[in-house]
Amino acid sequence: MGEPYSLEMFRSKDDKLKLLNKAIATHDGNAILTIILFLKSTLKPRLFNQEVLSHPSAVNHYLSYLKEHYDFNELIDLLARLGHNEEAAMLKYKQAISVKNIEAKIRGLQTCYRTHFQSDVQLANDAKHVSQQVALLERQLPIDKDDERMEADRSLIFVQYPRRASLCNTSVLTTLYYCCFYHYDLPENSLASPVAIRKAHSLTDKQFMWTTLNALSRLKKWTAIETLFSSKGWFGTTKMKSVIGFDKVVEVLHKNKSPSDVMGKYLKLIDDQDKRLELAFKFTNHIVVIDTLVSQKDRTRLFDYQSTKITPHTKEYYYAQDALRNSSIKWKN
Repeated sequence: MGEPYSLEMFRSKDDKLKLLNKAIATHDGNAILTIILFLKSTLKPRLFNQEVLSHPSAVNHYLSYLKEHYDFNELIDLLARLGHNEEAAMLKYKQAISVKNIEAKIRGLQTCYRTHFQSDVQLANDAKHVSQQVALLERQLPIDKDDERMEADRSLIFVQYPRRASLCNTSVLTTLYYCCFYHYDLPENSLASPVAIRKAHSLTDKQFMWTTLNALSRLKKWTAIETLFSSKGWFGTTKMKSVIGFDKVVEVLHKNKSPSDVMGKYLKLIDDQDKRLELAFKFTNHIVVIDTLVSQKDRTRLFDYQSTKITPHTKEYYYAQDALRNSSIKWKN
């Protein structure tokens, strides 16, 4: 052990294979690996693969060696030959996404998809995700390049809101937010169109609404937000509808310092009166507090609110006073 040795005397194929069998019989991992590497350097690739694959113990030691030495191409090829398609596919995928250059990453993922995912029905779900990732990168790259040029040309939106980082390699929801923020009005046939992104990546209504609301609120596009929540009803009537709940909407609007009248509009759309009142109190929207207390016929709370929360001689103070003096309201207290 530890002494110099030479394997040059083992020249025939039979002698080499006998040597491998003797090494395996010793259960000595170092000896087995030494013979495997000797066979690899002296046998034709087809014959080497054939013989190593016929010895499970040799295969395991060779797999470990390839992993330790980061020889991923050989490792992936061996795993595929062994029928370990999922492991081979995931290794190839990790190899592809580790590439920094976006064009090269796209090519690597495309090859990975065709070679390992597309033809294996057991990897159909993973194949869908890889395909979507490729499609997203293919969308992000030209958008990023165009926006980089527009930013260099001092386009107004990029002057007002400079980009923080490249769009490439971000998630689909981050991409949607980015495109809502910088390219909201683009038609659906544009790569940067939020509607196109929503359809291409099968985003849910909640995902689309929440992301779009946050982007438009930061831009303070209150009219666009109203259009976002407007839906056509029977006979052409317009109805305000939110799949994320108007309580969530007003939280976002408040965070982005929306005007009081805008806040009031969406507070009034909260069906649950207690929740509406809670948020109107929280965001100090006097008009909505007054209207909700009136609808609850709660004169005592309205009087207390006027006395303690509203500045005298303001529009809101007189609005509450008019309600308290309204004899047509049937107060419960």
